[in-house]
Amino acid sequence: MSKKQLKKVLQVCRSEKYKFDNEDVQTVFEVSREIQAGRFEKLKEQYGDKKIRGELLRVIGAVTSSKELMKQTEQEQEVFDVCRSLELLKEQGKEEGLKQGKAEGLKQGKAEGLQLGIVNAISLIVDMGHELSVAVEQSAKKYQMSEEEVWGIWNASR
Repeated sequence: MSKKQLKKVLQVCRSEKYKFDNEDVQTVFEVSREIQAGRFEKLKEQYGDKKIRGELLRVIGAVTSSKELMKQTEQEQEVFDVCRSLELLKEQGKEEGLKQGKAEGLKQGKAEGLQLGIVNAISLIVDMGHELSVAVEQSAKKYQMSEEEVWGIWNASR
């Protein structure tokens, strides 16, 4: 997050004490603040089936850096249901979380598989009658790692 974005977030988060005469400005700050705080249930209670203009939703999307809200405003609608827009925003967050979780799980699985392969290679070399140090040296070459890294993996497996 850039300094400019962080400043924008902090300003919106602290906006609770301000009351704006312009209802649209008040809506932008209230909705943006609650989205950034993750208080979607509060927004549902407060806004219910309230409709807002697309230009307000676009500003809220920009303030909260929400691609989903910005994408919704590309439709030919002039008025949007706040709750429906928030549901779509939550779904986007879930999808992004799942993608990130899958990527992290895949990365962790690869690392664990590599470690298991190294341990099995060392065990096989030792079972063939070679010294453990030779097995570590050969495994380090095969897996393009330092001997220290291979020793660390071997020792962690014991």
